[in-house]
Parts: sequence; structure tokens; C-alpha cells
Amino acid sequence: MRRELRPTLDAFRLLVDSVVDLAPESLCATTGRRALGRAGYALLNGLSGIAATVRDPRDPREFGEAAALRRLLTPG
Repeated sequence: MRRELRPTLDAFRLLVDSVVDLAPESLCATTGRRALGRAGYALLNGLSGIAATVRDPRDPREFGEAAALRRLLTPG
């Protein structure tokens, strides 16, 4: 299974690394690239969990978690 999953895991790592590359240098200097990468993985895992549990994507009540995540990520 490890061999079959390797390309997917590599692509996932590349995605997170490319997002971290977009972070301002000041944030990388104070937080660290590794911590930013972990935060990115955590956010993507959270979104995956939300996507896996939504029963009706047209029902706005299903997206309480997504709204909370949006508030968390919105500056100010």
C-alpha cells in the first residue's frame, strides 16, 4: 500500500509546500516553514473531514464548520 500511496502523498506535500512558499518572509521567519506546513496539513485535513461528513451540500446548516474555519482564516 505504501508504494501505491507514495505519488498521492508526494503531490499533497508539494501542494502544501507551494502554499507555504507564498507566505511572507516575515511570517516564515517568526513561525518557521515547518510550522506553517503543519498548519496547512491541519487545515486540509479539517476540510477533508468536513467534506466527508456533509450529507446535503445545498443545506447551509451543514457548513457550520466551514464558516468557523473561514472566520479563523480571515484577517481582522
